[in-house]
Amino acid sequence: MIRIRLNGRGGQGGKTMAELMATMYFGGGNEAGKYRYVSSAPTFGPERRGSPVDAFIRLSQEPIRELGPFANPDMVIVLDESLTRVTDVTAGLNEGGLLLINSSQSPEAFADYAKRFRVATIDADAIAISHELGTSATPIVNTTLLGAFVRVSGLGVTLDALLGFIDTEITKKIDENKKAAHEAFHAVVVRKEE
Repeated sequence: MIRIRLNGRGGQGGKTMAELMATMYFGGGNEAGKYRYVSSAPTFGPERRGSPVDAFIRLSQEPIRELGPFANPDMVIVLDESLTRVTDVTAGLNEGGLLLINSSQSPEAFADYAKRFRVATIDADAIAISHELGTSATPIVNTTLLGAFVRVSGLGVTLDALLGFIDTEITKKIDENKKAAHEAFHAVVVRKEE
């Protein structure tokens, strides 16, 4: 089973991103329907826009019997870099796991994380804003981060499959979302091995 945690803030599209990921990996966008079972579980309370929210995605070839949050993700996607300063975004992340951060900084800026994890960064805010996804105050980064994630996750979804998925699943700003995902796929940077 693959466990993916999203750390974001209300209004960024994290809940939608989790639902999109679950649908994409279930819907055959991956190699021969590799993940026959998926689950998506956001956690949030009555917080307001901008408050921290988490979402949890499970991908499996076997039936998923666990529900809700989990403590030991294989991959973490951070939708808002500021969360790295106020919470431990790597809490429970398995050694060598993927940490994808929405940041204008290079992965080398997160050297402390890179000692234990594979760190990748993408300036999803700038890409989303350039494609008019959200506002400059609150960019909607979900499809942008999906493009980066597809490239660095190694979970078997191609860029073409992602773009086709966006065509069928997104109902607003389809072209803008596709362009943002495409740009992020090619712009994501992974920390070089030392």
